[in-house]
Amino acid sequence: TLVIILSAIFCFYKSDNLMFTESTVPSHWNDRGIFSKHYEMAYNKMQKMGLEEKIGQILLVRLPNSNVEKVIEEYKVGGFVFYEKDIKAHDKQSLSELIKNYNNKSTIPLLIAIDEEGGSVVRLSCNKNIRNTPFKSPQNIFKVEGYPGIIKNTREMCELLGGIGFNVNLAPVADISTNPKDYIYKRSFGKDAKETSEFIRTVIESTNGTNLSFTIKHFPGLGSNSDTHRGIVIDKRSISELKSKDLQPFLSGIAAGADSIMISHNVVTCLDNKHPASLSKNVINFARSYMNYTGIIMTDNVDMKAIREFTKGTGVVEAILAGNDVVMVSDYKRCVKEIKEALQSGKLTFEMIDYMAFKVLAWKYYKGLLNQ
Repeated sequence: TLVIILSAIFCFYKSDNLMFTESTVPSHWNDRGIFSKHYEMAYNKMQKMGLEEKIGQILLVRLPNSNVEKVIEEYKVGGFVFYEKDIKAHDKQSLSELIKNYNNKSTIPLLIAIDEEGGSVVRLSCNKNIRNTPFKSPQNIFKVEGYPGIIKNTREMCELLGGIGFNVNLAPVADISTNPKDYIYKRSFGKDAKETSEFIRTVIESTNGTNLSFTIKHFPGLGSNSDTHRGIVIDKRSISELKSKDLQPFLSGIAAGADSIMISHNVVTCLDNKHPASLSKNVINFARSYMNYTGIIMTDNVDMKAIREFTKGTGVVEAILAGNDVVMVSDYKRCVKEIKEALQSGKLTFEMIDYMAFKVLAWKYYKGLLNQ
């Protein structure tokens, strides 16, 4: 009788994939992180993909002006970022149909991203055919309605964006700014570390369970620094200031379940005085170790002037070497070319690309974009 019972237990666990199944995922890839339940499926899928597909998965591409379907078929891109110009000719239905058409052309579901922060950055809700009024800034919402208003606003964003077909919102802004003269002030919560941390926690918790990922930005915090769209920015804050202040909203968001964060292009001297944060192995390692972060780390768009001035190229190879999971790009053709050349020269390894593709696929499984 005992033998029969033990045999039944063995069969149950084996069939349920809970025991006695040896993982095929390399042990040094398994960080037991936020996506780890999906690592096996992601790894198996990644192994069946060609090099072009793997490279495509790690790029989040600014939506091209034309021939998008051809870009999907030829470059196998992992996703697109929509800007205001890509939205203005559409209403909800036509935009939803466009996104569905793009996904139908892709063998792997696309990341469809947009910056919808509220206030001065409203690339979707600025279109009156999509929403009667643009989403208000978090600062203005909080003044009138407090945190209940932040929760309501976030859920309305999730419903609108997710209903149309977006699955990544490049928000909220976790940068701390209390000085109206700061470049980032209008886009920030406008409060101190404690209140900004509570804001980020509230937003991320309000998105949990939805089909939309919110990306907290711009790690490790922009502070009062200037705009990297315009050139290289040197950030001389101390590590103690970062830890006691600017990192707190990111820690709060991570604890709340944030599955993606965006890295700034500032040169943060206390972490790395030679490279922009987005191209710095030290900064990425700091996010992984000190922040204990296992989700997606993506660059801000490497097409910004700060990166062009620093690298004299696209910066995509440097971003991969630094340890990012996703690189946001505009000139995808040149980026793919540079990646392939770096693989041929040995500057990049095929395992680096494999791991990044694996991580993106795990993210897509986690968000329900992919299934068995």
